[in-house]
Amino acid sequence: MRPIDGFFQIRSRRTEDYRHRLLAAFGPYCAYCESPLGSHVPMAYRCSDDRKYVELVVGAQPDPLRITQGVIIPQSHGWDNVALACDACRRAKGETPGTQEGLDWLARYNPTRYANIRRGISRRSFANDGDGEDVLRAALASWVWPEAHYDTDGFLRIAGDPTWHMFKFVREPRSQVDLANRSLVRLTQREQAAPAAQDQVDGVWIEPNTEWLDIVTEEQAPGLFSDGISLASGRTRARERVERTILGWNLNRRELLRPDVTDRRVQARTDAHDLATAYLQRLATVVADLLGPGQSGGLWVSGEALEREKSRIRDSLLASGCWTVWAKTFHAPLFSSAVPGVWNRLAPEARWLLFHELFIEFEIDRAFEAPADDMLVDDEFAEAPHDRLAFAGASDRRDDDPLFPEALAPEDDDDVISQSLLPGTDPERLPNAAEVR
Repeated sequence: MRPIDGFFQIRSRRTEDYRHRLLAAFGPYCAYCESPLGSHVPMAYRCSDDRKYVELVVGAQPDPLRITQGVIIPQSHGWDNVALACDACRRAKGETPGTQEGLDWLARYNPTRYANIRRGISRRSFANDGDGEDVLRAALASWVWPEAHYDTDGFLRIAGDPTWHMFKFVREPRSQVDLANRSLVRLTQREQAAPAAQDQVDGVWIEPNTEWLDIVTEEQAPGLFSDGISLASGRTRARERVERTILGWNLNRRELLRPDVTDRRVQARTDAHDLATAYLQRLATVVADLLGPGQSGGLWVSGEALEREKSRIRDSLLASGCWTVWAKTFHAPLFSSAVPGVWNRLAPEARWLLFHELFIEFEIDRAFEAPADDMLVDDEFAEAPHDRLAFAGASDRRDDDPLFPEALAPEDDDDVISQSLLPGTDPERLPNAAEVR
C-alpha cells in the first residue's frame, strides 16, 4: 500500500465535498489495492459505525459482553475516517472493522480500558465521545492503514503505518484453495467447492513481509510498539494486523462464482508487475547506452532518451495504478548490490534520485535542452540546471543532507518546476537514501 499523508481537513458533511478533497489529496486510486477508480469514485469508512442492530459478543467465556443494540461510534463519520476505496475492496471490507473489532482489541490488549468502557456501554446503545474515540482507535489498530491523519491544528492524530515494509508481493502460480489454507484469502463454502478454486493461476499475491516484521525495532517503527509493549509482543501484534488487513480487504481474492461481478485486483497487480518489469529492462538499456562502456561511479548522466523513458514510465504507472507494485519492482534491482548489472555502475545517490524522480517527485526544467549527441558526462555540467542523476563525491554536495534529492536540486531557478507523481505520497515512510548506500 502506498503510504499517504492525509494533511487536510473537511468541515463539511456533504459527501461530494469529501470526494473532491480526497481526490485532490490522494489521486484517483483505491487507497488499499491501488487500482484506478471508476468514474463514480466510491468511498468507504475505514471504521464501520455499526448502525445495524447486531449482537456483539466481546470477551472470554463464561462472562462475555453481549450487546443487542446498535452501538454507534460518534467519530466514525469524521473526515479522517473516510478513504477512497474501489468497489471490490468495499464489498470485501463490509462492516469491519467496527465496534466488535474495537472492543475485541481492547479486551485483548488494554483490559483495564475495556472494563471501564464495558461498564458504561452495557447500559446504553450509544458510546460517549471518550469511549467512542477509544473504540474507534482500537478498531483501526486491529488493521494496517497507509493513511496518516492530522487534527484541525495540524497535529498528527492517527499515524500511518509503514506499509511499504509490512507487505510483500510474490509472483508465482497459486490456487485460491492454497491461499485460503495459508490464511491469505477468505472464501465462502461455495467458493471453496468451485472447480476454479483449485486452478493454479500465475499472479502477484500479497503476503506479510515476515522478513521485516520479525526484525523490526522500535526505532524503525515506533508506532508498532505503543503502550510500552516488548519487541516480541510488538512484532507479533504487527504481524497479526497485517494478516487481518489482507483478509479484511481480501486482496488476494479472484472471482469464482459470479462473472458479472468484476474483481480484477489480482489481475491489475499482475499486469502492473509485468509492465514495470518490461520498463525496468528498457530503462537499464538506456542508462547503459548513456554511460558507455567501462564508465561508472562519479558521473552526471542525462539526455533526451533518458527523459523520454522516465516520462513513459510515469505515464504508464498513472494509467495502470498499483504504485507500490511499480515502485518495488524497480527498487529491488536498483539497490541490490547482489545483482550485477548497470545499476551497480551508478552511485547510490544517483540510484536514489532516479527512484525519487520516477515515483515521488520530478523536476521539469524548461530551460534545459539536451545536446545533439543525447548524452552529457561532464563535471562542468554539474553547474547547469538540468534533470539529472547525482554522483558520489560531488564537490558541491551539501553537508546537511547530501543524499536527499532536494539537496541536489538547483536553487532559485524559476525555470524548474517540481511535480509530484501522485499527490499525498509520504516519502518519510519509504526507504530513505541512507538505507540504500
